Amino acid sequence: MSLLAAFRSLVLSHPEVTDEIGDRLHAEFVPEQSERPNAYFTVISSAPVMRVDGKPTLYRYRIQIGCRGRTAMEAEGVSYTIRKAIEHGSGGGITKVLHLGRLPGSWDPQLRTYAADDDYAVWWTQDQGE
Repeated sequence: MSLLAAFRSLVLSHPEVTDEIGDRLHAEFVPEQSERPNAYFTVISSAPVMRVDGKPTLYRYRIQIGCRGRTAMEAEGVSYTIRKAIEHGSGGGITKVLHLGRLPGSWDPQLRTYAADDDYAVWWTQDQGE
């Protein structure tokens, strides 16, 4: 199973944690020669949690996914596949999957980054609770 297939499978396997993505999905393609990933996008995902005082609050996670394909077409295909997985009701599932640490690859807790291989990385930041 390819890394992309494994990631898509993990995202789709958590339908109980869903989020409406709508227009909060951003995708960008950059030139092949760039050192930046040639396809990446950002998803804002939210998850309700209970605070210590027992009151519910909403935590937002800004999740960025970058990948570098061997060609622009390959990069576009990778981005499209992951985007479709998100759009089909598993936006919050990505947050859960990342926190469970179930993506293949190495996790750097200080950088909060998964580096699955040289061509793929996932990182995110947690926004303020509402």
